[in-house]
Amino acid sequence: MDRRSWLSTIRKAKKPMTALQASQADQDTDFVNRIKYFAVKAAVAVTTEDPRTAKHSERDAFARFILMNPVEAGRRFALVVMTNSTLFAASDFAAITDGDLEFTVNSVYNSLLS
Repeated sequence: MDRRSWLSTIRKAKKPMTALQASQADQDTDFVNRIKYFAVKAAVAVTTEDPRTAKHSERDAFARFILMNPVEAGRRFALVVMTNSTLFAASDFAAITDGDLEFTVNSVYNSLLS
């Protein structure tokens, strides 16, 4: 690849989102809907986990909240998941893979317990 082609490729590369963009995650309907799906999926798993799991009663109460209020849960998760460096490095919300999003929702679940 010659220098001109290399520079053209670099210029076309998408830049990571800014903190301002990430702070608006809870306002992006498609992104919140994706999170909502993974939050509900996590909640279903929690309701069937072993009751001896650490913090199970709190996790189960939060799971029931998610199942009863999935839209609100999606919004609550939105800003928290954007603290993940992999998600924050994406160029926009659509560029975040479902696998990375699901992993992050599961990873931050306990941090949202009341």
